[in-house]
Amino acid sequence: MKKTLFILLLLILILFIDYVLLIAFGWSALELGAKDKFYCGFYCKFGVSLLVLSFVVIVVLSRKLLANKQLFKP
Repeated sequence: MKKTLFILLLLILILFIDYVLLIAFGWSALELGAKDKFYCGFYCKFGVSLLVLSFVVIVVLSRKLLANKQLFKP
């Protein structure tokens, strides 16, 4: 139960960090004069790849946690 709760909290934390990163990146691009083509091209691809990478990290970490393996070897 504790591991499942930890995985859910980790998922929420990673998604929140992704959200903040996308806001900061989009806002800074807007301030630097990015046009609509940027947001429909690179920004969308960046956001999707960030979410996919986050999903892969969550899956790998959750499998290690649920299999009772150490996350980091000393």
